[in-house]
Amino acid sequence: TTLFALVLGGERMGLSREQFLWNLTMVPKLVDQPLVDGVYWTLLYEVQFYVLVLVLVLVRQGHRLMALAPGWAIGMFILDVVDPSLSTLFPYLGGYFLWFAGGAVIAAIAREGWSIYRLVGLLAAYLPATDFEVSVKAVLATAIYVLMLATLVPAVRDLKLPVSTTAGSLTYPLYLVHAHIGYMLLDAYATEENKWFAYATVIILVVSLAYTLHMSVEHNPTARRFWAWSFEATLGRAVGMTQAVVDAVLPVRNPASPAHGVH
Repeated sequence: TTLFALVLGGERMGLSREQFLWNLTMVPKLVDQPLVDGVYWTLLYEVQFYVLVLVLVLVRQGHRLMALAPGWAIGMFILDVVDPSLSTLFPYLGGYFLWFAGGAVIAAIAREGWSIYRLVGLLAAYLPATDFEVSVKAVLATAIYVLMLATLVPAVRDLKLPVSTTAGSLTYPLYLVHAHIGYMLLDAYATEENKWFAYATVIILVVSLAYTLHMSVEHNPTARRFWAWSFEATLGRAVGMTQAVVDAVLPVRNPASPAHGVH
């Protein structure tokens, strides 16, 4: 996206060196730097969720994530009903994290089956997403939940659709490259006369770019080994040192216990 911005961005969508470097952290908004691409606002929430999971793993409670998910959703639902403003005072207690909790509950149902606790947790995550009213937003939220729950049906899970694996794999790289790159291309080359040709061309281009990223980075064994080594040598070392500190404070009582042997 930065390369496209350097060529086509101009004053409106150009980037500075500082903006590019801070965006590599995925959380540039924490230092008031503009996003390289507006759709990357979601990355901060993803990173926050991964940090939450990391903390659970560090204190050896990662195996409880599935059990905690419905309670997390129920707690946020209660806050939303009592006083929605409370959810803005603390992280992880409302807003987009209701969607994370809803997804985690569905994952728990897929892994361990239905229960009253999980059903209540699912409703607690879903209902605030509708704003408790009939609206376009409520219809879209319902459709998302219905589609996700449909994947729990064995007949649906066993479907073998042509190219579905590749199509699913392209959703994330397509998310990364579709917005600002598409805007810049349309702004530079589209006119009222050629707009339909321009739309089709841009769609083909960004899908092709997403496929190239998927094959050359995500699906390439050499690239995967490189990124695994890179993270192990940087963030992996930091996590390892943090784990050592946590283990010193919270020593494992019985390393041979099956409960502590699950990683």
